[in-house]
Amino acid sequence: MFAKCGDLESASLMFNQLRKKCIITWTSVVAGLAFNGQCKEALALFDEICLERIQPHDVIFIAVLSACTHGGLVEKGQWVYRRIT
Repeated sequence: MFAKCGDLESASLMFNQLRKKCIITWTSVVAGLAFNGQCKEALALFDEICLERIQPHDVIFIAVLSACTHGGLVEKGQWVYRRIT
C-alpha cells in the first residue's frame, strides 16, 4: 500500500521489519520501486531474491522487466528474460 501511494520510505521500513519475507512481500516492494522510478533499487532487490534462493514467480518477473524498461536497462532485461525461459 505504501509503495503504491509513492511512500517508498515507509514501504521499505515495513518490509525491513518483517521477520519472515515471502515472495509476495518481495514482489510488492520490487513492483513498488519499479512503479515509482527506482529501477536500480528494484533490480538490486531482485538480485537479493536470487541470492536467497527464493523461487521467483511470473508477477515478479513482470515487475522486474518493467523496472528494466523504465530504467533503459536493456542488458539486464535480457538477462531476466533468459532466466524466465
